[in-house]
Amino acid sequence: MLGVLTNNGKYIFTTNAGSGSISSFKTNHSEDIAVLNAVAAATGTNSSPIDAALSNNSKFLYVLTSGNQAISAFTIGNDGSLGQVQVETGLPIGTSGLAAK
Repeated sequence: MLGVLTNNGKYIFTTNAGSGSISSFKTNHSEDIAVLNAVAAATGTNSSPIDAALSNNSKFLYVLTSGNQAISAFTIGNDGSLGQVQVETGLPIGTSGLAAK
């Protein structure tokens, strides 16, 4: 499981390779963390999301899915919700890292 924290410190997103999903959590500056959505988004059966990165403005979440050699892009709502906007496939087998700008 890998997690990324939005720039405003309000939301954490984690990848769940076994279930092919992304979970979301709400946090605050006092380090309290609460589950927002156990399954905020699904990346698909056997997709194995293994890495995640945020755009510089934390408006987009990018997730690397090693099971289908793809990167999925999601918008991040003001309430921490995720909306899938694009999937790019065709990455080389064994791709293991992701960075966003």
